[in-house]
Amino acid sequence: MSKKKVMAKQPEPVLYCGPTINGVAIQGTVYDAVPAAVLEIRADVPEVSNLFIPIAEYGKAERQIREGKGYIALSYQAALQYKAKNNR
Repeated sequence: MSKKKVMAKQPEPVLYCGPTINGVAIQGTVYDAVPAAVLEIRADVPEVSNLFIPIAEYGKAERQIREGKGYIALSYQAALQYKAKNNR
């Protein structure tokens, strides 16, 4: 019998499709994991987590933002409000 090694599945990279928030995330950047700074602001703006998407879903997310419809567009607006409120 041969033994097969089971490889741990690497987390999928995510694309941040929200507005740049200084010290938190940069628009259009691909991250290996959600940055720690995002985890810190989730208490104030939980919608920011919705803005980290699989790269393959960028077209759908960009359309929602452009048309102002859908959960990505609402999350984008919430992130903009957080950015303005906190001078980031």
